[in-house]
Amino acid sequence: MQYTRAFLLSAAFGIVVFSVLAFYGDAPRLFATAADYPAWLLIPVVLLTCVNYALRWLKWRYYLRLIGAERVSGSESGLIFLSGFAMGLTPGKVGEIVKPILLRDRHGVPMVAATPIPLAERLTDGGAMVILAGGGLLVYRTGAAAIAVIVLGAVITMAVLRSARLRKLALQIVHRLPVIGRRVDAVERLLDSAAVLLGWRAFAIAVALGVVSWGCEALAFFLVLTGLGVPATPTLLLQSTFALASATLLGSALLTPGGLGVAEATLTYFLVAVVGLAATPASFATLLIRLCTLWFGVLLGSVALLVVSLTRATAGRVAATVESFGR
Repeated sequence: MQYTRAFLLSAAFGIVVFSVLAFYGDAPRLFATAADYPAWLLIPVVLLTCVNYALRWLKWRYYLRLIGAERVSGSESGLIFLSGFAMGLTPGKVGEIVKPILLRDRHGVPMVAATPIPLAERLTDGGAMVILAGGGLLVYRTGAAAIAVIVLGAVITMAVLRSARLRKLALQIVHRLPVIGRRVDAVERLLDSAAVLLGWRAFAIAVALGVVSWGCEALAFFLVLTGLGVPATPTLLLQSTFALASATLLGSALLTPGGLGVAEATLTYFLVAVVGLAATPASFATLLIRLCTLWFGVLLGSVALLVVSLTRATAGRVAATVESFGR
């Protein structure tokens, strides 16, 4: 219920964000732009988004292997992975804890082992974003200070989780805390799992996958812009990659639901300031890429979560029926 309320509030916030963008881009002109836009371009844009999801699922599978949960089938792990997208609109994506919960309930994977996976995903996605934004940062310098602060925070988090000495210090602090201090053993296992997931080899593999997967989404944004008549040049590819990576990074770091508000504002600003688009095409491109990425992912995730819920309910009914026959 708590996550449902957060989801609904975030969806309402998303409507507000879209309304503000529509106002900024001049709604009548936005509708005219949409009417003239080549609809066929949406096919490769959505397909590239799906490739991004598929590669991120491979990273999810890799993490499952690292924590000893490789017995989870590919189709089942895919449904659980996509279910997390349904919670993409919760603040800071905390709703993605649904993935470790489903792993525990359906396959007996300990929560202390699986809970650090969403954190590892965020950190490695962030590393990929920094790499993708690097070229644009060198050329345009826009947003360098904000990204530097984000990188510093990620490095500190990595250092704490990777260092046995710092983990021991964190456990000593936890031990003195009320309530959670009684679960210090569980916290220790959770930190140990995080250290495994963020080992240098695992980190490098995950970031490399992230560069390719999020690079596909940047290419999708590039295609969106070409549909507005912007010449398809290497410069545009650099600009679109820089804009999307920076917007996604800032949205994730500020913990707004799905990056709402922050990502849209950053994307629109970059399109106006860096690419040189007017307000209407900049707003339209932002709205379109967010529909084809964030909102498409939420839709897929909702369907996956519904399928998982239905199969759980069916399994429960079958078990109850078998038990009743045994009486």
